[in-house]
Amino acid sequence: MNLIRMALSLHVRLRAQEPSPSTPPAPFTASLAVLALVLGLVCACPVARASAWTQEAYVWQRSPLPVLALAAQEGARLGAEPDGVALLAAEVSWRGGRAEPVYSEIDYSSALLRGCGRVALVLRAGPFSGPFDAGAPACVSLRGVLREVLRRARAGGLEPAELQVDFDCAEARLAGYAEWLRALRADCGGLPLHFTALPSWLGRPAMEGLAASADGFVLQVHALEKPSSPGAISPLCEPERALGWVRRAGALGRPFRVALPTYGYLLAFSSEGRLLGFTGGSRLPSWPADALLRELRAAEAALAELARRLRADHPDSCVGLLWFRLPAAGDALNWRWPALAEVLRGGGPAALPRVKCIRKSDTTWELVLSNAGTASCVPPAEFTVSWPAGLRVAGADALGGATLRLVPGTRRALFTLPAREGAPLRLDPGRSLTLGWLRLEGEGSPLVEPAN
Repeated sequence: MNLIRMALSLHVRLRAQEPSPSTPPAPFTASLAVLALVLGLVCACPVARASAWTQEAYVWQRSPLPVLALAAQEGARLGAEPDGVALLAAEVSWRGGRAEPVYSEIDYSSALLRGCGRVALVLRAGPFSGPFDAGAPACVSLRGVLREVLRRARAGGLEPAELQVDFDCAEARLAGYAEWLRALRADCGGLPLHFTALPSWLGRPAMEGLAASADGFVLQVHALEKPSSPGAISPLCEPERALGWVRRAGALGRPFRVALPTYGYLLAFSSEGRLLGFTGGSRLPSWPADALLRELRAAEAALAELARRLRADHPDSCVGLLWFRLPAAGDALNWRWPALAEVLRGGGPAALPRVKCIRKSDTTWELVLSNAGTASCVPPAEFTVSWPAGLRVAGADALGGATLRLVPGTRRALFTLPAREGAPLRLDPGRSLTLGWLRLEGEGSPLVEPAN
């Protein structure tokens, strides 16, 4: 654009120097030549795709305003916010072949939504086997749900940037799903309609028609693959596989974004190693007392690197990322805001665990574990506190669920962190934990270090 302005400026100056109409207008001819040359150079320059790259995030709570309030607070504090949000607006189950919706409790007039950038509204549909033709009750009732979502948003003064449909369609039914999307698109009133696509769909013959039936799609490259044993747990997202799927999706030539995970699961196994179940919430199911627990979390550093690679090298039709999901209070297995903010800035989250003996009085010392980094971490399970011969233990205790053992015949105390079976304590960024205290009389200072 600067080159164009320079050419136009030169053209104006040359026009001002033109002779009378009786002489040949050579300067004017020269100005057109310069303008044509510069325009040719501009057209030959590659378009910078990075300027259009976006990073947005899902909000999957039915009451999203507390999550958005936390996002506004933490985004301002940390200096990084997503370019937009995708709100779960309604969930649909099926009864008698008709859609039965549950609408999220969203105050569409809230000022919080006005500060979110682009706002997409998501319609989540449960499993359905058909029929998919546009005139069937399933499609007709689903269109009614979409129209009601739009009506509620507009009644609150919100005009969404796009609508999304999240439906885990059976691969054999993709052609029918395309019929649904064409019908739903007619009710969008010009708003873009996107759908969530699974990597397994990319090799299906019907995927090209499905992609053409909407304005774009979101490629979900994360999932929980049910493990056969505690030692066979796969990552939620494998970067190299994700990059391959993105390349294949780019061949469709339709605009798409890539959905990446920030969440986690707690998995339970029997004493024989059989999977009992899993949860992504804060409430533990009623698993047996001897269940072996394992955590599976979205790896902050690996996904930050994947995000950087995608931004630097992606198909022309890939326009950004959608993170699933925004951090929320009580969402214990999800990333915390320092990690997400670091990734949004293009950095790599890293943990910085520290343990110190902090003097609280002349004789009292507290053992404090903290994480000054931007990523969560699993600290060492045990710490040893030792003291010189000039000090004598007059008292000690553990706090916060930790345990304490004074090692007989030594000047050492062993503090063990609290943990569930197979699920060690995880320390979030910015968090600290007081493990216990020692009352030491005499001269000198204690020393703390990991036990192993």
